[in-house]
Amino acid sequence: MLFTQEKERTHRFKLALRMGLPIFALAFVISLAKITDYTDTVPASFYFISVGVLGIMVYFIFYMIYMGMDENITDPVTHTFTREYLFRYFKRAIAKDKYTIILVSIDNLHSINDRFGVSNGDKVLYETAQWIGKFLEKKGITKFPIGHFKGGDFLIGLKGDKTKYLSAMELMCIKFEDHIVDEIEIHISGAIVDTNYSKDMNQLIEKLFELQGDNRDRKIGSDVEYANPSKMELNVVEAIKNKSLSLMYQKVLHNDKNYLFE
Repeated sequence: MLFTQEKERTHRFKLALRMGLPIFALAFVISLAKITDYTDTVPASFYFISVGVLGIMVYFIFYMIYMGMDENITDPVTHTFTREYLFRYFKRAIAKDKYTIILVSIDNLHSINDRFGVSNGDKVLYETAQWIGKFLEKKGITKFPIGHFKGGDFLIGLKGDKTKYLSAMELMCIKFEDHIVDEIEIHISGAIVDTNYSKDMNQLIEKLFELQGDNRDRKIGSDVEYANPSKMELNVVEAIKNKSLSLMYQKVLHNDKNYLFE
């Protein structure tokens, strides 16, 4: 279970307590009225007051239920924090100590929605959030806030400098590259920044998306270069001439015996 889901349960439990307090108060008043039967005659005005208090309590309960519908702190699709609550959470955390924010994006979410439908896109968002949570928990990172910022973008908050989490983020992006959910291929990318850059939330978010754009540009550039067969052939010929080679091989087994080497 994600930390955000635990927080949502806690939030709803506290809301239920607030809704139950008027009922408790009403029970107390009724009990007090019963006690007074044995001590003195209760005036008629007491009953009018009790009815008025009861009406106010009922109104208060319905008002709290109505407000509770608007106080959801998690997104109904991803079950992560909403953007509004996440920003409030980050601002409090940044004010206390050093803090790191990670941006993880599903780069091909628009294509997934077009090809497989919005419902499958929503499922991809949910599964991605769950996968991120499980991956970081395996790395010993628990009780961290994660929220759905927009589209395919998730924001993760972690205590401390980014140097503690940089390798974990890079490994996450590598392991999650070309991930498959119900035969739907997912491409993700990430960026990381901490409060050494700025203590302002807006500047941190802008920096994250700037870094994200740079990472995508470099990735596209490297893919284009790799796909150039002429340049690759020249590099191979040059390496052979200079005898600058690295040889690696992999065993191929057949019936538990070495069949050939690739």
